[in-house]
Amino acid sequence: AFKGHAPVVGALLRASANPSTPNRGGDTPLLIAASRSDVALATLILDAIAPSAAAGAGMPSFAHVLTAANAKQVTPLGAAASAGNAELVGLLCERADASTLAAMKVAKDANGATPLAVAAFCKADAVTARLLQPDAGGALELADSAGCTPLWLAASSGGAGVVRLLLDAGACRTTASAAGGGSARGDQLTPLDVARANGHIECVELLE
Repeated sequence: AFKGHAPVVGALLRASANPSTPNRGGDTPLLIAASRSDVALATLILDAIAPSAAAGAGMPSFAHVLTAANAKQVTPLGAAASAGNAELVGLLCERADASTLAAMKVAKDANGATPLAVAAFCKADAVTARLLQPDAGGALELADSAGCTPLWLAASSGGAGVVRLLLDAGACRTTASAAGGGSARGDQLTPLDVARANGHIECVELLE
């Protein structure tokens, strides 16, 4: 999976290799595929799970594979969001049942960031739009370890498209970053404050 060799991965899966077995860093094959932004490889891995699990062959469930995190608490959905791959984000979301999808959307990495927060900071419009379907699953107002919400992160990085999407989804425009969150991130600044401070005029106009 790390090398992106889909035929080899396919052969191993057909030989009943466990697709949830992590490497020493905790990365499962699906997480590696997501990190590589490899939709074809991710699809191959996911397609191999359902029939084996249904047959009671000792294979992991979709829920286990989709939510498995590495040593940095990054999940496949978080990795896909970081890669900016909306197609891959969609694939992972579509394969999850409602309860698993809800857990995937609120899962936080070692920095306390959800996949939505990662997408917001990366100014990934298409990924953000996909993560908001059918709703944010509770992640809309979840702050990271510095107390910054997805809207705050989008305003900070100048992602006007993401700011618009989050506001349309009902994000609170007045939530300030938490005290002690680090002066580099702007303690006690609202999304509007940080957009102004960073000179992101389009974001300012959206937030005023």
